[in-house]
Amino acid sequence: MSVYKAGLWLFLANITAQLGGYVFWFIAAASVRASALGEVAYTVTIATILTTLATLGVPTAMMRLLPASSNQRYAQGAMAHALVAATATAAIALWKPSIAILAVTGVIANYYTAYFQAKLDTKPIFNATLAGQAARIALAPILAPYGPDALATTYAIPGLLIALYGVVRSSVSPKPFGLRELIKAGISVWLPNAIAMLGTNLGVVTAYNLAQPEEAGYVYIAQVLANAAIAPTIIITGVLLPYLSSLAEREGVAKKANKLALAMSTRWRRC
Repeated sequence: MSVYKAGLWLFLANITAQLGGYVFWFIAAASVRASALGEVAYTVTIATILTTLATLGVPTAMMRLLPASSNQRYAQGAMAHALVAATATAAIALWKPSIAILAVTGVIANYYTAYFQAKLDTKPIFNATLAGQAARIALAPILAPYGPDALATTYAIPGLLIALYGVVRSSVSPKPFGLRELIKAGISVWLPNAIAMLGTNLGVVTAYNLAQPEEAGYVYIAQVLANAAIAPTIIITGVLLPYLSSLAEREGVAKKANKLALAMSTRWRRC
């Protein structure tokens, strides 16, 4: 798949996720009380924090090392790390099963999403996102009477589908190859991302614990809208990372990509 097509499918997946999320929250808001939405936001936020902290940037490192070396064993090493990280997050989140489900699914989905991006094969990401968001929207009014945890668990559906795609199409088995190199390369990206993630997501946690649950829902929705503004930048860098890693001369292409990402992000915010 070309870089253009890979970027297009990734862009469509992002748009689908954003639109699906808005429709889901609209239906949920019409089905449950405001405090229940705050509970959902709190559960999803805690799971996001656990997922991000557990990955250690290894999926991103795989996106750089796999195309640069064409060594499939980096994918095997990253998968081994993902399984260990998923087990650890499940053990930590046993106090609330819905958080454990979301965190485990998030870790595994992050691995397969990065794997497909490293291969510039992003159509499965779109397919899983489209099917997952459709399922979430359909299940929202059905699961609403069962409480916030049931609604929050629907966030795992797209991740489960991308993991299923990965198992069927990748034929990668976990082996502890290159873990030190993967973690070393991933930490440099993971640390600033983790700090930024905590800075935004802890606002939801704080609102939930110090104010009212519905306030956490408002903070979470504002956070989702802010993330939509930077979506073009994330898409461009997500596609170009494996592509640039396979090039000998990267600086010129990287500068052009950076200008394009900034221009698209600025225009997106104005829309």
